Amino acid sequence: MFGILGNVALGCVGPIGTFFLVDNVLGLELRMTPVLLLTVFSAVLLMITYIWIQNNVLTDPKFYDPNSTKAKKKKERLSLAESFKFIFSSKYIGLIALLVLSYGVSINLVEGIWKAKIRELYPDENAYTAYMLGFQSYQGVGAILFMIIGSNILRRVSWRVAAMFTPIMILFTGCAFFSFIFLGDALSTFTVGVLSSTPL
Repeated sequence: MFGILGNVALGCVGPIGTFFLVDNVLGLELRMTPVLLLTVFSAVLLMITYIWIQNNVLTDPKFYDPNSTKAKKKKERLSLAESFKFIFSSKYIGLIALLVLSYGVSINLVEGIWKAKIRELYPDENAYTAYMLGFQSYQGVGAILFMIIGSNILRRVSWRVAAMFTPIMILFTGCAFFSFIFLGDALSTFTVGVLSSTPL
């Protein structure tokens, strides 16, 4: 539920940002003022919520027993070498670490090139901002949708099948993405004829 609520905020960023930054309803000089005020208000609200939780929820005996041995027991901290040893001592944790590492490398490789191509497509600052705000809104809506779908995947398929969805999706979309980049000239006739658009 917290993830869904967080992505509702991401979905709202697009319309709010477009209203103030792209449409320039307050004029060029003041367009950043409401965005800055919203950011400050959100930060203050976050701090107040954190303090309230620390003082009222985490001290409530219904949620926390200060006399329990579990509460007093400190977590054992591992060194970097011990952390790696722990990761590779378990086949499953090692595979999860490899999955996360591979995902991070894949996303960073694609994202840098993708943002450069978006800059190429939208060289104007307002057009680029409008595109990125719209993208973030779609990303928020998509994340909510896939959180709902994803929460039911493990109930229907095995963990291995569920874990394979992300690499398979990155493989197919990555191949399509890099094909449009590296074979752009060769594909331009096809994309203009079928999609009425250039590969970019």
